[in-house]
Amino acid sequence: MMLKLLTGALVCLTMMSTAYAETCPEVSVTTSSGAHDATFTAARIKDGTTAKAKLVCQYDAEGSTGLTTVYEPEAPIEGEGPAWKKGDCAVTDGDAKKCSYTR
Repeated sequence: MMLKLLTGALVCLTMMSTAYAETCPEVSVTTSSGAHDATFTAARIKDGTTAKAKLVCQYDAEGSTGLTTVYEPEAPIEGEGPAWKKGDCAVTDGDAKKCSYTR
């Protein structure tokens, strides 16, 4: 019985400490011509090593509409993958997974 409790506790601790990669969210915009999905273009990490870190996600939409979202996780964040260059990540194909991050 004690072994089962110990094993369960270790599994829980392992799962809590595992960092999962996250991405910028998908965004839709509604204009007078209807609803459209915005295309992810870039991400930037500001103050990434502090608890005041921010992830700024940029999108292009139909016409000249541009959108920006800001995520404040209240924890340090770090870019994950080769697309990140000094806290900036840009893509041309709209794939936000290339700019994933961990906290």
